[in-house]
Amino acid sequence: MLTAALLLITPWFWHTLKISVPIAILLALTSISLFFALININKKNLIIFILLFTATLIVQVKYTKVQDLAYFTEDQKRVQREYLNAYPPIYWIPLAHWLEGRPETVAFYRIKNNLGEALDVNQYFFATHPRARVGINEFHKFHFIFLPFFVLGLVYISKKAESRTIYLPALVVGLALTAYISDSSSLGAIFAFPLILSAITLGIKNIK
Repeated sequence: MLTAALLLITPWFWHTLKISVPIAILLALTSISLFFALININKKNLIIFILLFTATLIVQVKYTKVQDLAYFTEDQKRVQREYLNAYPPIYWIPLAHWLEGRPETVAFYRIKNNLGEALDVNQYFFATHPRARVGINEFHKFHFIFLPFFVLGLVYISKKAESRTIYLPALVVGLALTAYISDSSSLGAIFAFPLILSAITLGIKNIK
């Protein structure tokens, strides 16, 4: 089976295996179930994938230290004060507070950054090099040679209406969760693991 073979040469799978064998097995099963759901869409395959993908999302939350989006450590408060003091005074308009100080603004920027990292292809195929993130232990996830096949797989999915109805909701839910909690766990944004692996598999399988 192609998906199983790809698992064995995927660094992300072996990284997860070192941390937790059950989680690695869960990711493998979720990837295989998604592949079957995409090529043979029926109620049984869909239900199996939904259950396994939900379990994957739960694991991601469990292994991520979730903090209030507007929470600041003492050092972050110091940096924020420096930013606020750098704004030029504009009469009575609290521009600095609106752009940098309000909790809603802070939360917005953090969600935007989390979402940007979750969508960064560089993170998945090049271990974020040369944009390594401070405070996060980066690890290799997929070999860069699979990037073209990933793109081909996405093209294949985009052309199949039934496949899109499975893939896109899973992608949106995974991105929404990661945007809220970040992907700063030792496992990374594991919601993306089955989505990327299944797309790579489809890309290889459908080479003409």
